Amino acid sequence: MKKILFFTTAALLIVAASCGQLKKNNRSATESIEQTSDATPFVRIKYNQPINGYNVEAIFMPEGVAFDFGDFLKIIGSAKLTFTHQDTHKKNEITSAHFALPWQHFPDVFENEEKFRAMVDEGEIESFAKGQTYNLDYKFFETPGITDEEWITSHPLYYGELPFFFADVNFDGKNELILTKYREGQRGSNSYIVYSINPDGAFDEVIELPFDRLDDFSTIDSENKQIIIQNSNGANDSFEEVYKQDQSGKFYLAKTQ
Repeated sequence: MKKILFFTTAALLIVAASCGQLKKNNRSATESIEQTSDATPFVRIKYNQPINGYNVEAIFMPEGVAFDFGDFLKIIGSAKLTFTHQDTHKKNEITSAHFALPWQHFPDVFENEEKFRAMVDEGEIESFAKGQTYNLDYKFFETPGITDEEWITSHPLYYGELPFFFADVNFDGKNELILTKYREGQRGSNSYIVYSINPDGAFDEVIELPFDRLDDFSTIDSENKQIIIQNSNGANDSFEEVYKQDQSGKFYLAKTQ
């Protein structure tokens, strides 16, 4: 069976992007990470499960909210993530300026959606962040009664719900780290940063084509070992670039369609 990995459902994304709202303050996300102090609103995140062999923690600084995807109400901001390998204990730190988490991750503050929206309307969304620690489960999808397996089986993998994930996107049999840049892609979609994992355990950002252009419209075709980048300039002006590997494993533009 042909195995094709879609980063998200494009039709849903287009509708959501056209009606979504984004509220965010003007603070520099990257600089605020480095200037965290007692006066800076932040929370600590610890994931309960090891993820691809790493214990993951984050310092998350909420800066605003995003209303889109129906019930997918997100708190957005900047974050510094620390990945500690379970066996080697080697640490890698990555800064994200476009980190997003569902409000349901903070039930002690947001008891329900009504309270969440009230805090947003009052401009108090950052006030809940007082340096406390939240232990979170790493999940694909936050819907009561629907398991991760059921969602994956019935939908393309909806990676945009995760602030980061691991996947083999260069077909070498090893997972890369993929960092989600929330709503930084085409037409309000998510874009992605790829980090290779070196033999010494260090993370390196991959900046070569096509990996520096991945977003929710991209397709990773693991059977045919090709990556399709969709360029969307409107309904009547869209085209695809198909990238394949040469004998050395380097990707090249094979065709435009």
